[in-house]
Amino acid sequence: MQSQLAQELNRFSTEQRRYIYQNLFAVQLTQGCSVGCDFCGFSTERGIKGHIPFSVLEQIAEEMTILTDRTTTEKNQFSLYR
Repeated sequence: MQSQLAQELNRFSTEQRRYIYQNLFAVQLTQGCSVGCDFCGFSTERGIKGHIPFSVLEQIAEEMTILTDRTTTEKNQFSLYR
């Protein structure tokens, strides 16, 4: 069964996904947050309610590399937060 995010991404054409990935700043791995920092710019709800399946994260990283000139190894490309 595909995740909701995967279903939503697949609604877009390749060209539309290229535009999305070129403008992608961050990927929120969970719905909700276990920390809830006051300074967080993502405005997530308190408590983990769901997550992105690893296969969808792999799809995003692979397509981002293929469809744009960005790579997953660029400096500051992905930041890991708690």
